[in-house]
Amino acid sequence: PSPSPSPSPSPSPSPSPPSGCPPWGIAYSLKDGCCRTSSGDSGDYTKYQVDEDTCKSMCSNIPVCKGYEYGGGDCEIHTTAVPNAESVGRACRDKKCYEQICGPNVSPSPSPS
Repeated sequence: PSPSPSPSPSPSPSPSPPSGCPPWGIAYSLKDGCCRTSSGDSGDYTKYQVDEDTCKSMCSNIPVCKGYEYGGGDCEIHTTAVPNAESVGRACRDKKCYEQICGPNVSPSPSPS
């Protein structure tokens, strides 16, 4: 007699998004201007020449991305938190800063006590 086949493993469930996040798990806060850190500088980022949808997708799929800036075909993937934006000056006038506020790269805010 041949041994009976072993049952195939069931697929593991995908992780649920953090509490308060949308079902797709990642959300961004839009600000007008260039992305800035809490100390007012541009932080750490890498610049790419891609369209805006690709820029957003890159940030959503890069584990260390904290937000992205987009304008005029320039995409900056920020690896430092960018809670602020600066719209002063020609370079920042047409830029948009998208801070990742919900997703795998965001530390949960402490609950009020």
